[in-house]
Amino acid sequence: MAADGLFLSVLARELTGVLTGTRIDRVNMPSRGEIVLLMRGREGRFPLYFSASGDCPRVCVTRTAPENPASPPMLCMLFRKHLTGGIFTGIRQEKTDRVLYFDFDCADEIGDRHLRTLVCELMPRYGNIILLDEDGDVIDAVNRVDLSRTSVRRVLPALGYELPPSQDKLSLTEAPTSEIIGRMRSCGARDVTSAVMRCVMGVSPLLARELEYRTLLRAPSKDAFPGVSEEQLGVLGELLDGLRETVVSGAPVPTAVYDPDGKPLDISFIDITQYGDGVEKRRYPDLSSLLESFFREREDLARVRARARDLFTLLSRTRERVVRRLEAQRETMARAADRDKYRLYGDMIMANLPSLSKGSSHYEVTDWYGGGTVSIPADPALTPERNAQRHYKEYKRMKTAEEVTAELIEKGENELVYIDSVIDELSRAEGDREISEIRRELADAGYLRRAEKGRKNKVRDPAPLPPLEYTTSGGFKVLAGRNNAQNDRLTFRTARRDDIWLHAQKMHGSHVILVRNGGTPSDSDIEEAARIAAYRSEGRDSLTVPVDYTEAGNVKKPNGSPAGFVIYHVYKTVTVRPSAGEGS
Repeated sequence: MAADGLFLSVLARELTGVLTGTRIDRVNMPSRGEIVLLMRGREGRFPLYFSASGDCPRVCVTRTAPENPASPPMLCMLFRKHLTGGIFTGIRQEKTDRVLYFDFDCADEIGDRHLRTLVCELMPRYGNIILLDEDGDVIDAVNRVDLSRTSVRRVLPALGYELPPSQDKLSLTEAPTSEIIGRMRSCGARDVTSAVMRCVMGVSPLLARELEYRTLLRAPSKDAFPGVSEEQLGVLGELLDGLRETVVSGAPVPTAVYDPDGKPLDISFIDITQYGDGVEKRRYPDLSSLLESFFREREDLARVRARARDLFTLLSRTRERVVRRLEAQRETMARAADRDKYRLYGDMIMANLPSLSKGSSHYEVTDWYGGGTVSIPADPALTPERNAQRHYKEYKRMKTAEEVTAELIEKGENELVYIDSVIDELSRAEGDREISEIRRELADAGYLRRAEKGRKNKVRDPAPLPPLEYTTSGGFKVLAGRNNAQNDRLTFRTARRDDIWLHAQKMHGSHVILVRNGGTPSDSDIEEAARIAAYRSEGRDSLTVPVDYTEAGNVKKPNGSPAGFVIYHVYKTVTVRPSAGEGS
C-alpha cells in the first residue's frame, strides 16, 4: 500500500523538524521516477529521497540512497539548475490529500532569490514529482501528463499547476468531529469502514478497518441493520478525536505489518490491532525509517520476482512439453501391452500353413490355444509365410518400443520431478544471488544457454552462496540448502556420515543437515531441525508436515540422477509444524 493522507500529515510534521535549517547541496536522479536531494545542515549531510514509481510512491530521509547513473539525465540537470543551493522553508499539504509541497528559497545565476516548490503527488500508479516556479507554473515533471493520457488536467512545462481532482470528503484536521459524524449519519454506509471511507479524506482502507475494529470492541451491537448505530457513531467520534490529536500534535507509533512468511503487508502511523496474533508487527523510531525499510523490502521482492519471471516461464513451458511427451509415451506403452497377439497370429498362421493361400485379406484359422477359429488380418499381396513374418516383426517392434519407452518414461518422470523442484526453490528464492545460482544450475542442466565469454573479457562466476545456517536451542548447528546444486554439496560433501539428514517427506524442499560435531542431539533438537526442513519445502503453508530423518551416510545418489535427487531406505519420520527458525 501507499501512505495515506493522514500518514503524510504526520510525516510532513516529522520532516519539517528534520529539514529546518538545511539547504540542498546536490540533486541526483537514480532513475526516471526517483529524485534524491542531498541536504546539508548543522548535523551534516543526509539524503532526502523522493519516489513516484509504481505502487510505492513516497518521500523520506534515507540512509542508503540508490546508486546514480554514470551520466545524469537532462531532467536531473534541469532540477540541479533550479534547486541546488536552495534553503528549505517549509512543507505544505492540501488539507489531508496525498499531495505535499516542499518549498525552497533558491538563487538563480545572477543571485536573485526565487521560490521553488517541489510538488510530490503520492498516489499509487499516478505518482509524480513536479517542480514549480514562484508563480505556480510547471518548470518540469518526472511524469509529464498531456491530453493523450487524460482529459482532466495537464502537467506540462509553462502550464499552471492544477491539483488532482478533489473528492467530496471532509478533512479530519479541519472539519469538526460533529460535522463528520453528521455526514456519516446521512451517507447510507452499511458499516463503519464504509462510513469512514466515504466521508473522511486521506484515510486508507487499513486505517478505516482499524477504526471499525476498535469501534466494535466497545460497541459490538447495532440498533438496526444495515447501517451504523448511534452508539457506534459516538464511539467512532471519540476515536476520530484521538486520531486527530495524533495527526496534529501527538506522538505517532510507526508500525509495519508482515505476514507469517515475513512478506510486507501494510504500514501505519498508529498501532494496528485488527489482525490479532496472525501477523508480525515491527516498530520503527520514525516514519522515514519505516518507509525506507518497508518499501525497500517490497521493491527487493518485486525485483527478485521480475528477475525470476523468465525462469518461471521457461520452466512452465518445459514442464508442459515433458507432460505432453509423457502422455504420448504412455499411450505407446498401452498399445505395446497388446503385442503378444501378434506373436500368436504368426504362430497360428504357421500352424495352419497348408490350408492357407495367397490373395486373402483375412485368414480363418484354428486357434490351438483357446479353441475355435480366429480371423487374422492379412495382406493379400503377400504369401502366408510373409504374413506370418509380418506379424512376428510387429511383435518384436512393439516389444522393443515397450523397453525403450519404459526407459524414456522413467527419464521423463525424473525430469518432471527435477523441474518441479526447481520451481519450488525458485519460489523460495530471496535475493539476486540465489536467482543467479538457480540460473547457473539450469545452464549446467542444459535448460539455459551459457553466456559466451571472450578471452579479453573473462568473468569468473561468483563463489556459491553458503547454505542457510540456524542454531537449535540445544546449541547444534543446522544447515539448509538453497537450491538443488547446494543440496548435493551439503549432503555429499559438507555433511559427515553420522550427521542427521532431514527432508520433508515426498515433497520438494531443501536438504537439511543437523551437525552433530561429536554430540548427541536431543529429540527437541531434531524436532527444531525438522521444522526448518518443513518450512524450507513446498509444504511450508501446511499446518503440519511429515519430515524424514536419517544419518547422512544412509543417503545415496543414483548414477545419472538430476541435481538434488537422492534415495534412502532407513529413516524415521516426525510430524511437525513448519517454522522459519532463527537463521543467519
